Formats: sequence, C-alpha cells, structure tokens
Amino acid sequence: MFLGIIIIFILLSYCPSQTSAFLQPPHHLANFPKSVKRKSHVNRIQLNSIKGDEGIFIEHKLNNDIRTYASRRNVLATIGILPFLMNPSSSNAQEINIQAQSITMPLESTGNSYLIYYRVSQSLFRAVLDTGSPFLMLPNSCSENTRAKAGCYREQGVPSGLSNTIELFDGFEGEVEWRKGGFSFYNATGSMMVSSPTFIFGVANDDILSGTGGLFFGLIKNTDKRIRPSFLGQTEVTSFIVDLRKDEVRNISPSLTLSTVPYLANRDYIPITNYLRKCGDPVQHYVSKLKSIFINGQQLIPRDKRPIYAIIDTGTTGMVVSKELYDQRYIEARERRERKLWGGEVELTFETEMKNTKSIKAVKPLTTPFDPKPNWKKFKGHDSCWSIISRGPTDHY
Repeated sequence: MFLGIIIIFILLSYCPSQTSAFLQPPHHLANFPKSVKRKSHVNRIQLNSIKGDEGIFIEHKLNNDIRTYASRRNVLATIGILPFLMNPSSSNAQEINIQAQSITMPLESTGNSYLIYYRVSQSLFRAVLDTGSPFLMLPNSCSENTRAKAGCYREQGVPSGLSNTIELFDGFEGEVEWRKGGFSFYNATGSMMVSSPTFIFGVANDDILSGTGGLFFGLIKNTDKRIRPSFLGQTEVTSFIVDLRKDEVRNISPSLTLSTVPYLANRDYIPITNYLRKCGDPVQHYVSKLKSIFINGQQLIPRDKRPIYAIIDTGTTGMVVSKELYDQRYIEARERRERKLWGGEVELTFETEMKNTKSIKAVKPLTTPFDPKPNWKKFKGHDSCWSIISRGPTDHY
C-alpha cells in the first residue's frame, strides 16, 4: 500500500531562496517505507483498530458524546522537513528530550488516506491528515453520511468574530464559517503545546465536503496575513513527524508527532525552500528541490532546464504533474514508442544538505496533469516562475 504523501513537482526559474530543512528522522524512523498518494475521498471506513464497547458505534454514527479507542500509530514529517531515508545518529538523551516536549496521536489508515481524531468542544471528529492545507476543519451538518465520515456538527464553539470566507480544497470551492472552541487530540500521549485552549476552526459547507469526499486536518503553519489562522499557527509547535510505517511485530503503526523542539540536531537532511512564497504562494507549502526524476529508467529533463520542485502533501494520493511537464513526458514516450506513460517505476532523487543523494521510488503511481493557473489565482503573472507536476504511488517506495 502506498503512503499518504503527495508530491507536487514544480518547475521554477532560478531565484535566490532561503531554505528551511526537511528534518531527518530519529534512528527509529530511518528506514520508514516511502510512498505517495493523491487527495482522496473518505468513504465508508472499517475502523478495525477501534477497541472496546465504546468504539462499536464509530463506523455508522461517530456520535459526539461517546468515547472511542483507536490503535496507536507512528508518524513521519516535520514543519520544515520531511524525513527521507536518513541514517541519523541520535542519542537516547536527545530522544527523551524531544519526547518530553511533544505529543503523539495515532493515525487510522483507510487504504487511501490517513485519518486523525480530535475533539472540539468535547465533540469527536475525524479528518484526513493533510500537510498541504493549513486549517482545523469541521463539517457543517449531522446527517448520517456526515457522521459516518467526519462527525456531527451541532454548532460547537462560539462565533470567532471573523467573517465567512470562500476556500478552495482539492479544486472544490465553498463557503467556510469561522468559529472558536476548546480543542484536544483524541487518544494522544505526551503533553499538548498550545498557546491557548481555544482554537479558531473552519466549518466547511457541503460544496467542499461533497467534492473532496471528506474533511481535512491541515498542517501548514505559515500563511499570508489575509488568510484565516492556521491550526499550527495557533500553537508553539516548531516541527512534526508523520510516521506511516506499520509493523505489527514491533508494535509500530502510523502516527503524528508534534514538537516544540526542532528535530534536526546533527543530522543530514533534505532541505526545503520557501521559493514558492516568492512566486505568490499564499501558504508555505513543504517544498524541496528535486535532483532528478526517472520514469521507466528514462530521465525526464524540463526542456527549458528549469529546476523541479516537489510539494509534500499527505492529503493527496498519487502524483500530480504540471501540465507542461506532463505533455513533455507524453511526447517523449510516444517518440520512444513506450507502451506505458507512468505505468512503470518512477524514481525521484534529492540532494541532502551534506551533498548525499537520496531517492524514493513508486511503481505505477496514479498520475494526472494539473494546470495551476485556473486554481492558484495568485500565481497569475508568474508564468516564468513555474510549471507543475504532482505525483503519487500506488505500490511501494
């Protein structure tokens, strides 16, 4: 099964950039499996990890006044970093220090997405973990279908004082109401790092929920001032790990860890850049520059020689590619009379801070073209700045 990480490749012209860093994981994350997925629908989900009498209602109702139990998961990702195939040497003292200032939540795998559970004003909700969006979200109804997918909305919280906005999720646009209320993660271990026990959250209307197929829990922290508060922007979190490994023998399962302590220390890592912000991106996506991309052993080199950048997005399944690069791949495959466009092995390579090369591979990733101009309105006028690719796997990395 492919991991719930989306990678968007963006072709950009050169521009000096400040870089953050993809954090290298602690040694117990060094060999996590890698995979990519496209933004997916959250349909009926068998919550096999729910245990105990209190959990039997979850599949059908997700009532807000009943507790549930979810099996523990481990996570991979960070606010400035996505750990990739690193071999860090971290001491036990370092790990204890990080653990003491962090909180870990289990993730529920549905086969095409990873869900996180949380409470708002004591009501239980679940959403797709999404490193490609910024907000804490709730559904706007309590219908049977909504309860089964995300939870029951009964006007939890109070008005935030912020006006409603029109938001875009996975190409679907809809109105969002902004409220505030008490928040807590469900079944978490550790101590919560929050600036306030009250969080601002969005209530998504049916246009968004029906289009995307579910709710998203956003992990992008930094946004333009005009944008409503991000979830992490309301906390003191400085890094996170999304660990999507699953090993029943070693009792390892997918999880999300948030921390107030940076994870980098003395480790090699894949740098991330804020270059897209310079090109008009209203939020700071987790972006890293690719060293190369190979499809079925053939290197795909942009004809204009611009660099390729990848956005790491756990809310997406498969691979989304800029239309410009997608068309180039199509032409080259026809010229070489290849039988498969993206149907074989796709390999991405990255250069680490210490000039090592790390790669990830996917077999037969679901791949679709994407034209950012109609969807990312603020990018208009930046034609020389970029073109996009996005991608995700269906098998293993």
